[in-house]
Amino acid sequence: MSPPIIYKFTTLGETLDHLYDAPNPSCLLIFCGSRDTFAQRLSLATTTRKPDEERPETPATSSPRQPLNTRTLRRIARAEAIKIAFCTSVPALHAYLSTLPKEVAPNESTLPSLLVLVDAVSLHQDTASFSAQGLSRAFAAAFEAALRSRWQLVVVEHPKAVTGRRDVDVEIDDAGGRARMEDPWEREVPMLNATTRTFGVGGASAVLGRTVKVRAVAERWCTFESVVSCRD
Repeated sequence: MSPPIIYKFTTLGETLDHLYDAPNPSCLLIFCGSRDTFAQRLSLATTTRKPDEERPETPATSSPRQPLNTRTLRRIARAEAIKIAFCTSVPALHAYLSTLPKEVAPNESTLPSLLVLVDAVSLHQDTASFSAQGLSRAFAAAFEAALRSRWQLVVVEHPKAVTGRRDVDVEIDDAGGRARMEDPWEREVPMLNATTRTFGVGGASAVLGRTVKVRAVAERWCTFESVVSCRD
């Protein structure tokens, strides 16, 4: 099994663009959210900007990129190999990961299939599990599922615009101006789950005030990598 990796895509559209062009034989994308949220963000990704709304290109964004709604023969064929599952709560995510089967037969391809976990950190937000303990448990469950199925684990967490609303996947705030994007990997979380901090015994009180960055938690299981284009 290839080591788990983290890609820092900005939007859901960029994530799907990469999966459409990836050479891996198949992909299971676990979206941590509802089907409606996925559809809304996908709609934003396929909306064409007006010329006067386009942002100036920078060296980081000037590379050629096909729009998500570009329908080439390769993309139409590739879409059949991408399956999507929706998990709307932390317990649902753990339950779904536990049901993924072992590999029945060896994969004939030289590349493994992909298990892509999208926005798991956001799923934990505003829950008792938004901690190093809770996130580590989720990453471990995904790692074990990928190992069991002999899939390549890919973790993606999209930055959110700081506008006071959840599930915002654009860089425009409520007033129509540029919103500040928050890097989810740089967020600080407590060491223990809320229930553990409240009802724990022994040395639990010694770590009540300690926090750690989400990046540090994820790096116990995954490696951050730059995206390499897979286009022909």
